[in-house]
Amino acid sequence: MKPVRLICVGMPVLLVCLVWLNRRPVESQYEEAKAGQQIQKEGHFEKIDLVWEAPEEFQEWLKSYRKSDVRIDLDEGLILARERRVTMKHLIRTNPREALERAISNEGRVGLPEEISELLEVSISDAGEFERVVSCYTGGFVRPVRAPDEERFVTVNEKRYRAFTYGRRAELLTKDRISVHGILLDDVMAVSPDPVLRNGLLAESFGEQRQFASEEELDFYIAKTVADENVPGPAVVRASESLIAESTWTEGSKRILYLRVRFADQDLGYEPVSLATAQSHQDDVAEHYRIASYGKLNVTTVFPDVITLAENKSGYVEQGLGKMMDEARAAAIILGESKGLDWDYRNYDFYTIISDGGIGGYAGIAQVGGRKSHHQKGYTSLRTSGHEFGHNLGLSHAYYNYTSDLSPRGATPSNGAGRIEYGHRFSVMSAQNGSDMNNPALPHFTVHEKWRLDWVTDSDIVDITTGDQSGTYRLYQNDDQDVTGLRAIRIPSGGLYPKYWLSYRTAWRQPNRNSDNDFLLNGILFNWSGSGGGTSTLLDMTPYSDEGSVGSGSTTRDNSDKWDAPLSIGRTYTDPESNVSVTPIARGGTAPNEYIDVHVHLATGNEVALVGENDDCTAIVPDSLTATGTDWTALDFDDSGWPFSGLLGVGYDTNSNYLPYFGVDVRTSMRNTSESCYIRIPFNINEELDLANISSLKLRMRYDDGFVAYLNGVKIAEDNAPGSLEWDSGAARNRRDSLAEDYQEFIVDLGLAALVPGENVLAIHGLNNGSASSDFLIQPKLSAVFEGGTNRSPTVSLTANTLAVSVGQEVAFTANGSDPDGDVLAYAWDYNIGNEFAPEGLNQANASRRWSRVGWYAVTVTCSDRKGGISRDRVLVKVGNPSSNGVVSGRVLQGGLPVAGARVSVEGSDQQSITMEDGTYLLADLSTASQITIKAMQDGEVFQSSMAMPVTPRPDLEGVDFWGHRSVVPRAPTRVLTVTPRYTLSDVATPVQLTAKVWNNAQAESVFVPMGDTWNYLDTGVNPGTSWMDESFDDSAWASGVAELGYGDSQATVLSYGSNAADKHTTTWFRRRFSVTDVSEVSRLKLSVKRDDGVRVFLNGSEIARDNLTLGTVSSGTEAWNEISSTYEEILIHFA
Repeated sequence: MKPVRLICVGMPVLLVCLVWLNRRPVESQYEEAKAGQQIQKEGHFEKIDLVWEAPEEFQEWLKSYRKSDVRIDLDEGLILARERRVTMKHLIRTNPREALERAISNEGRVGLPEEISELLEVSISDAGEFERVVSCYTGGFVRPVRAPDEERFVTVNEKRYRAFTYGRRAELLTKDRISVHGILLDDVMAVSPDPVLRNGLLAESFGEQRQFASEEELDFYIAKTVADENVPGPAVVRASESLIAESTWTEGSKRILYLRVRFADQDLGYEPVSLATAQSHQDDVAEHYRIASYGKLNVTTVFPDVITLAENKSGYVEQGLGKMMDEARAAAIILGESKGLDWDYRNYDFYTIISDGGIGGYAGIAQVGGRKSHHQKGYTSLRTSGHEFGHNLGLSHAYYNYTSDLSPRGATPSNGAGRIEYGHRFSVMSAQNGSDMNNPALPHFTVHEKWRLDWVTDSDIVDITTGDQSGTYRLYQNDDQDVTGLRAIRIPSGGLYPKYWLSYRTAWRQPNRNSDNDFLLNGILFNWSGSGGGTSTLLDMTPYSDEGSVGSGSTTRDNSDKWDAPLSIGRTYTDPESNVSVTPIARGGTAPNEYIDVHVHLATGNEVALVGENDDCTAIVPDSLTATGTDWTALDFDDSGWPFSGLLGVGYDTNSNYLPYFGVDVRTSMRNTSESCYIRIPFNINEELDLANISSLKLRMRYDDGFVAYLNGVKIAEDNAPGSLEWDSGAARNRRDSLAEDYQEFIVDLGLAALVPGENVLAIHGLNNGSASSDFLIQPKLSAVFEGGTNRSPTVSLTANTLAVSVGQEVAFTANGSDPDGDVLAYAWDYNIGNEFAPEGLNQANASRRWSRVGWYAVTVTCSDRKGGISRDRVLVKVGNPSSNGVVSGRVLQGGLPVAGARVSVEGSDQQSITMEDGTYLLADLSTASQITIKAMQDGEVFQSSMAMPVTPRPDLEGVDFWGHRSVVPRAPTRVLTVTPRYTLSDVATPVQLTAKVWNNAQAESVFVPMGDTWNYLDTGVNPGTSWMDESFDDSAWASGVAELGYGDSQATVLSYGSNAADKHTTTWFRRRFSVTDVSEVSRLKLSVKRDDGVRVFLNGSEIARDNLTLGTVSSGTEAWNEISSTYEEILIHFA
């Protein structure tokens, strides 16, 4: 089970209960039990606990054993060897790098007693087949808890091992033959990322040793071997740097051998899929690939007769794909020869099996970048077959970002879901249902996926990286094979991934809507990805327009909110980190050359170089003695003893590609020794530069293969870095040399607060992918951005020819916008109709609208200067006589000042309002028959209501304000006076009660429960009863420990999950007492918590927060809604 991390800030007893997603047994093939394993010895099973210290303790015993003239206690050695075996097997699965580092060499086994030696891992150096396999769980198939997204296998000498690797080979596609170095233990293997082991000029690869004449000759051989592995497709072909994907694998004419099989215990006439159905489905697949590839890939399928396997279905269950596949392939060859037909799989590009179960509980399984796949009965249509063959071409699953942030790319997961695997609504690499997914013309790959397959080439896209590229681009649809023109726009992104891919999809429109009344037709899709390979993630550019479902299967979660995911014409999206603004402004053209004009503005401002590409630096290749955690990144760290100094860049190259970039060559200390290098670059902020005027920081990097960057000790950027960074870590994957020579830009505004006048330091932890790599490069540039004339926002006023109409009567609206900088304006309209598409007024200052239903409608116009500046205005329209509907209005204030752009919403519904520049909101057409709870939030900040919730809407319910303190604001007044209500309607005889609030913006928050505090906890799994959350509850018998608390990673306090690693406790309980001196001085409480997976928080017996749990009754056996992925474990969830 993954760790539980709990950190609370700003909460007399704070009580937390943590729950996990599922405690049911996990299939042994997926996860090693972390608490214990069974070791068979002398006919009985002995339980062995996982002991982290076992490898070191065994090494100490081994030293004593070899040094002693009289052999020491062998029984002790056996106990330690068994404990070590359990730990090593766990490390192979969870940290193969560390497992390889701790391995005992073949030489180290010499002279050991046989009973000791047989408990140790075995080193391997050979040639083997490498498989990257993905199992697809859709429909009624559910992925086993904690099962990995993908698995890897290595077959050596006809024996197949479950393989675990890291670094460059973590992204390696299926290969028929690679050079394997690693260790074996039972059925698992830790695989080194390096294909060649070297000792001087003696190299070992593919199980053979070879002597080279020179370093240059050996370096060339290593580089060629690595490059060969990076070429897509399973066959070993010579590498080319010219394309992401070789056309020989993803393009041209391909043949698929389609093997339908029956088991021995099935009738001779049984077919898992009829020939006619199979042919029809594969015709769809062929047409889909022809259209999606723009005619570059043409697929033909051959259908042998149904093959009867030798065994009953039960004989193949959980035996892996190999047994059934090998038998079916051999039978097809014989059957084909008897008929004079070629059904030999070796003469086909791809081959697949279709059966009625028999292997595992999935819909389909495929090699990523390989030839094989398997489909279950009932999963042979385009949505599955096209998906599995997409894996064969080299693609992974497509995702959807399910966030609770206001930003579409927000990192705060919604109920723990975060990026949802299979969740993309518009890619065949997802797992969506519906007839549209089986229409060959509709579920295309994303434009990023097509680029990876070389169907969309660099000439089909525009890559915007500098401000002088700002302008309007005509973007053509990319889901028609006959289209010409620009197919994608790639722009910088902030957040988890560095790139947005913009595309226009016109073929796929939401069913049951008029052809022109469609978001896809009138907007652009945003796919979020890395700068090269990786996965595609759909972003919803209108978050919260339809909350969607939260309790159904994750693949379709929030599906009702995905149809309006495109950024519609007239709307502007601005990423404040990358300073890019995107505005679709108009569409046009006729089929197939339909287009949408998109204005892109990249604000670069006036830049001043802080670190140049040839500035002075110091460097060191760290070892266990010189490693200092991250202390070396601090401004006051003394690096005078570091061995390397000179001009940037830092690295080495056994060839000549990077030589022009080097001022410091670290080859002698780094190559074949380490994958890490520390680099420090001092720089000065002189008096002429006012830190207050710096709006952004940009880090530009030449790097091969990865890095982590720090500014005065604050981490500001990383790429290709492992999840857990150590002094000797390597890059997570290989980076192509052609990419490394171009500067990659990173927005590093996290460093703004770290800058100081005078001396500063930029520190880079450079990461290579494999210590034997032929090259390594780190060359940074850092610049400060000063706004060259601050962009001023436009203003807009909205008028209507009438504000009270009958049903069906037209209302004409006019938006009068102006911009102080003379910028062209764009207009977006919201008619208070949820996620229903409204064609009226797309990017127009005038709009007309009719409503077909009685109600109150808040009509909002948003005016944008297309550079990040916006203004809004709003009117309230009464349609008919909405006697049973009401309106709620008020303000959102922070520190007494209005908050623009905050989201005010009705809990449990899709009704929402975005605040204007004066902080006002308006929620319209609310039922007066029931009470509602209203919430306000912005950028993770949750505001407190001035009125007790719930409230009952009425036609004139005003003054429902939300407020919060803000931290010290530069150049802001220390105190702000706010009067509530701001306005009211009253007659002269009725007194009006006014409340004055003085906001002290300079006041500091008191931390009641700090991070890393001591908590009492109950980790027995036994329910403590219903009073455990009360202040008077006696928890003196509970254990205590320092946060973080949990298990599975490096927690300060390791908790117990019970005696059965396959049936772990669902719930753990935590209590922390604290004191408050004067409650009257407390105006607000804030809570921040890390959790994995679900959490409920109580204060003195009252529940104050929950996340990733059902909204209903929760018991000690209630599981979390969703599994928290490692990406989101570290994110603080905020409550107020």
